[in-house]
Amino acid sequence: MAQWTENEVRQLLAEFMGVNKPTILGTVKSVDKDECTCVIEDDGTEVPSVRLRPITGSNNGIVRFPKVGAHVLAVKVETSEDWMMVEATEYESMLINCDSIILNDGENGLVKITEMVSWMQKVYNDLQALKTQLNTWPVVGNGSPLALVFTVTTPQPAQSTFEDKKIKH
Repeated sequence: MAQWTENEVRQLLAEFMGVNKPTILGTVKSVDKDECTCVIEDDGTEVPSVRLRPITGSNNGIVRFPKVGAHVLAVKVETSEDWMMVEATEYESMLINCDSIILNDGENGLVKITEMVSWMQKVYNDLQALKTQLNTWPVVGNGSPLALVFTVTTPQPAQSTFEDKKIKH
């Protein structure tokens, strides 16, 4: 794989994007999470209020917050004077607001559902055994069973009870 210099990357991006789509390949100086913007420094010049999302006005979708010091690529938004971050080398955090998230092909839920249900099944069985023992344990002194009424209220566990189907891990 070829190693590209910064100037070669800039030239290739300029050719790819065309003259009307200038780019910045700079370093993040600060991030404003409330405004979803950052300040980028490019060749000693600071570019303020670089958007972290393409459309302003709401926090819907995905907003990626780059780490201070990360290298970023930003493009000019159409014919405006606005800039928007396209990609960064490192991120501090992400704000995700959507209907569902699928991680790692949806193999597991947010927790390891199978292991959790297995453990809870054992707890359920233990409670059933405790109920049986309490009903048959003799009271010391008179030899009759303990007059304790114990009703299990915990339903038998099922994966659907605990799985958040909006998140797949």
